[in-house]
Amino acid sequence: MKEIGEYLKEKREAKGLSIDDVSKETGIIAMLLEGLEDGDTALFINLENYDDILSYYCEYLGLPKKALVAQNKILRMHEQRGNPIDTSAATAGSRNAMKDLMPVLKLIKDRQRVSLDLLEINFGSYSKAKELLQYLQDNGYIVKRSGASDWLINNEKINEQLRGY
Repeated sequence: MKEIGEYLKEKREAKGLSIDDVSKETGIIAMLLEGLEDGDTALFINLENYDDILSYYCEYLGLPKKALVAQNKILRMHEQRGNPIDTSAATAGSRNAMKDLMPVLKLIKDRQRVSLDLLEINFGSYSKAKELLQYLQDNGYIVKRSGASDWLINNEKINEQLRGY
């Protein structure tokens, strides 16, 4: 999984913007923008402040802020638990594992929804569906919103994976 800061920097640079350009247009201090791109949360007052500025920066760049903020929260949660998510391209352990995941990602992209029932119907068994759902959640493809019964789909991440294969 690409680090959020790397993704922000890549999108900013693709638009031909410097940190100073963004700082002038958004009013966000350049040092905080650099902190976002470097993944340095120590520069922020608290994690809520970090999430707010991340959300605003995503909106400015035209990125799916809900998905990126949710992905960021997942990364932080795993780090706090002491089991950080491998952010390399081969998160599942091998390229073959990602090939096995492609039909699942294509299904979610086509249907624009995900559920245990949908995965069970399409991939054979309850246990397999549960395993897939957990993998998708653990790796930031989907996020269960607090108090909600549905999943937030990280379409940007899914599309990025599908383009790679």
